[in-house]
Amino acid sequence: MRFSTDATDEHQGLAPDINLIPFIDILLVLVIFLMLTTTYVARDGLRIDLPRAKTSPQTETLKTLTVRIGADGETVLNGVRYQPNSSAALGHDMLALARDNANVRIVIEADAQAPHQAVINVMEAAGLADLSQLHFSTRPTTSP
Repeated sequence: MRFSTDATDEHQGLAPDINLIPFIDILLVLVIFLMLTTTYVARDGLRIDLPRAKTSPQTETLKTLTVRIGADGETVLNGVRYQPNSSAALGHDMLALARDNANVRIVIEADAQAPHQAVINVMEAAGLADLSQLHFSTRPTTSP
């Protein structure tokens, strides 16, 4: 038996071959698994910081329309954005949403830094829609 020590040997000096296809397959399965198991939270996209106040628990159930006002004065009602000073369009949409129900409450969630005029515009829109039950949403204060 003769063993070759010649430098022309076909596998001498070469790194072993690594097959990347199974590795890529495993990574794709992990990515698909993570995509399917991730939960997404649907938000209206307007981040607000509510002011603090002491609140009482709710006793009645009414139809509630929530209006969010951002720090820049932008207003959102049911996912529809309204530019500042658009109380007529907001009032028209409030009237359309409250048409079938006489007992409707408007909850205003205004950012603590929201301009006062933006809150007044929402109140004016509620008046145009003939809705008089206005409530302001706040965060509970922390007791010392």
